[in-house]
Amino acid sequence: MRYTDSALKDFFEGIEDEPWFENTLFVITADHGFNWGEKNYYKLGDPLHRPSTWLPLVWLGAHPELGKLPRKNGFLSSHVDVAPTLLDLLGIREGNAYAGHTLLDPAYQKAAYTLMGHRTEMAWEDASMRVLMNQLVRTR
Repeated sequence: MRYTDSALKDFFEGIEDEPWFENTLFVITADHGFNWGEKNYYKLGDPLHRPSTWLPLVWLGAHPELGKLPRKNGFLSSHVDVAPTLLDLLGIREGNAYAGHTLLDPAYQKAAYTLMGHRTEMAWEDASMRVLMNQLVRTR
């Protein structure tokens, strides 16, 4: 993790003086979280542990709409929300076939829960609780 942080720092320091930098929007995310025990949870191999449902999603740029959002927030979102949000930032607000929604819409900034599943496991989480379910499978 420190290597990634350091590499991103070097990358942005290396391009911050480029003439196109101020007109560029950067989207940084990950495909999954990784648990280093920072939340007193060390079980690896569990695809539904909290770092898997809380992924980093960083928008960096001088776009005026981004300035209206809190610098750090707990909005519930998914990778399916990236494309609709990019379209919104570009001013393209016609209907589209994306499953996600724009993160700039205040209605979605107060989403009540997140739900995800993997094989026989399912996780449901809201601001007050987290439920993990595992389907018991009979084998012969």
